[in-house]
Amino acid sequence: MKTLVSIIFSMLFGAVSIAQTFQDNVTNEVMGEFPSQWDLVAGMATVDQQDGYKFINFSHGSIIKPIINEQTDNYLSDDFTVEFDMFFGLTSSIYGQRVEIRFWDGIYGYRQDDIVYKPIIIKRDGLETSWEHPQSGHAKNFVKELHTLEPVWRHVKIECKTSKLKIYLDERLVLNIPRFKMQPSMVSIGGKINDSRHDAKVGITNVTITGLSIQNQTQEDIGEPHTESDILATNTQTPGITSTTNTTGTENTNMTVDNQGTGTNSGETNSHTTAQHTGQIQTTINETPEIPIDKDSIRIYTPYEPLVVSTNPQLTPLEIEKPRILKITVTDLLCIDERDSGDNPDDYALQLFSYFKDSSADYDQFFHYDNNIDCNVAVPGGDLLVCGDMDNQIHVEKGNTRIGNFTNASLYYELDNAHYTMDAVNDIKFFIWLKEYTNNNHQILFNGSIKVKIKELLNHLLIQKFPDNSNLVQYYDTSITTLNDFYEYGSRGSFMWLRFTSRKTLEGPIRLGNSHGKAAVWVEFELQNYYD
Repeated sequence: MKTLVSIIFSMLFGAVSIAQTFQDNVTNEVMGEFPSQWDLVAGMATVDQQDGYKFINFSHGSIIKPIINEQTDNYLSDDFTVEFDMFFGLTSSIYGQRVEIRFWDGIYGYRQDDIVYKPIIIKRDGLETSWEHPQSGHAKNFVKELHTLEPVWRHVKIECKTSKLKIYLDERLVLNIPRFKMQPSMVSIGGKINDSRHDAKVGITNVTITGLSIQNQTQEDIGEPHTESDILATNTQTPGITSTTNTTGTENTNMTVDNQGTGTNSGETNSHTTAQHTGQIQTTINETPEIPIDKDSIRIYTPYEPLVVSTNPQLTPLEIEKPRILKITVTDLLCIDERDSGDNPDDYALQLFSYFKDSSADYDQFFHYDNNIDCNVAVPGGDLLVCGDMDNQIHVEKGNTRIGNFTNASLYYELDNAHYTMDAVNDIKFFIWLKEYTNNNHQILFNGSIKVKIKELLNHLLIQKFPDNSNLVQYYDTSITTLNDFYEYGSRGSFMWLRFTSRKTLEGPIRLGNSHGKAAVWVEFELQNYYD
């Protein structure tokens, strides 16, 4: 935490840099109102209070951006820093809350030519992100000492100098990208909350941005130095651990950054896919508590009987010393054969559930995605991944190019040795409902299910390869993808076919419908430790 002496010293001898600083400690804001120095990108954010400190409280899916000299973009110089304190409330899952950082406008990732960046996801114990420029890479760094489910404050410092991007969490270096290939001109901060047991708050305060573009400063800012009384009146609240501007931090040697191989999208781009803020993508991150379900929505299913999956002699499961996490993510929804003509995108409502229960032992679900929409009644015992209806759509133009038009629609399951060694284990079963809205001619394109052979999938993820004698094949519907490195887990249409990505995750498409309205949704499977 900064001492008063260090604050006064830096302020008195750094008048020029202070003229290029944005600060907001929310002290003078009205409780329950939107913070006056920010603009709304998505969701809802209000001023709240915790431990005697005011902070900006995010509802699920909220994104805000600062207003600097009446601008919300084009205010960052080549070298800048962003610092703030984060609050994470009591939670039932370490994955249940996150803060998202973007250096671009909007609610999705960044794409310019062959450069792609996903939002930086900061959790209470670390962060993760991924990119392509043009080779794919990802960084994931979680600090065991920061693991807690209790309410906690964390301090974040983001530093960009000469195209080097570094992020510190409580003075620990958790991200270091030596060549950040986009030039940020602005920053936005958002929050996600996925917790079915607690009212798990997440928010920020004490935001400081330095290194503002000199062209963005008013004459008043540049002409008058700050006095000592000005300094003492500014940032009086410091709930988190605040580092000084020259802090180098403590490097975490467990940080992993992978930047090898090619992206799973084969360098393809698609500039035509769009979505409304209230559309179905937003539904997967929507804070609205009461959205009606379409009357002919996904039907009630009875959980299926356990399937006997024989052990594949080609696979030797690795010994697992502690539970692992299976992360399931919906990444893309594609329009293969459109119903709307011309340049009009098809208007989809997608509902997708995962059903995965252990038939032979007590199974504790580690965490399930819950956006408080009543889709949960559609599949008893199912876990919600995506919930859309007429009011929550995604608009997609025809094409099989993937651009990741879903953000953080994920489930997390905790697994133990039993899931890898039992002779009888339930497969995962996805229940999917897709409807397309065209004027008054709405049509349900798909209302069914598909299975995933979980035991084989987990063993493949463990050893990070398919059996040596596998004959990988081309996907059976080449209108969806022409990739020819898929593993056949079962009959087409009944079981998902999957392929390894450059990140050693498994992914595959699910065909939805046939001609005159065919679509496809891509799903990714990743096996994680608590601390990778």
